[in-house]
Amino acid sequence: MGRIVILGLILSFLVTGALSVGNAWAQAERQPTAQDLRNARKLDDTRRILESREWIIYISDPVAKKKAAAETDVLTFKEGKINSQNLEAKGYPESNYTLGFQDEVIYWVTMKTNPEVGQVFLRGEFRDAGMSGTISMRPFKGARTSYTFTVATPTVVTP
Repeated sequence: MGRIVILGLILSFLVTGALSVGNAWAQAERQPTAQDLRNARKLDDTRRILESREWIIYISDPVAKKKAAAETDVLTFKEGKINSQNLEAKGYPESNYTLGFQDEVIYWVTMKTNPEVGQVFLRGEFRDAGMSGTISMRPFKGARTSYTFTVATPTVVTP
């Protein structure tokens, strides 16, 4: 009786494993859908747009009590890499960037590292009004700071 139970358990594990492998195999051979192709086309178009020019961005501190004039920077995308003039001057070299598509928003992300200072994470998103995003400074020593940026010229309101 015990042998029959053990044999039954072994057979059920084998059948379950074969079904799992079969499902994984079927998913790996899945043909791209029309939506997959549209998304890939959007990402290719976005990459061409990113790499077609220099991007002047306006950086602001969203938690500053006194709003100062926005700092500017120039982002350059080329051959899958991104460079920031301001960060390069602080010792952060160009880095690879990744494009993605989530909830109808195309985004890019990168991480830059200066081995003596820390890391910087940048994320940009394309929406109707253009590109905007965040810059997160993570020094090895000291407090983290985050900034926002946009490609639109900010409006400065004077009291």
